[in-house]
Amino acid sequence: FGNPSPVLGVLGAESASPAQVFSENHIRAWLRQNGRMLSCTGWRFAERAGEFAAGTRLDAAVCIEEDDYARRQGLPGWRLSLRDVRRVACAAAAAPVQ
Repeated sequence: FGNPSPVLGVLGAESASPAQVFSENHIRAWLRQNGRMLSCTGWRFAERAGEFAAGTRLDAAVCIEEDDYARRQGLPGWRLSLRDVRRVACAAAAAPVQ
C-alpha cells in the first residue's frame, strides 16, 4: 500500500565478529543480544565495516525485508536489513549482553 517499512531498534547489542564485506559495497554483520545471534545485511555499508569490530557494543536500526534468494535456498524468506548503527557510549548504560 506504499507504507514505509517499520524500523525496529536493537539496543545494546554486541558485534559478535567483524563485518564481512561482500560485492564490494555491502556487509553481513552478526550481532549478539540476550543470548541470541542476529544476522544483519547492510546495503551500501562497506565503508562502515570498521564500526563492527568484535566486541563493540552497538544500537542498530533494522527493517525486516523479504529475501527471495534465501527462500530459494530453503532458508527463512526474510532478513534483517541495517538502516543505521551507533556505538553505545558507555557499557554501563547499555542493556546487558547475555
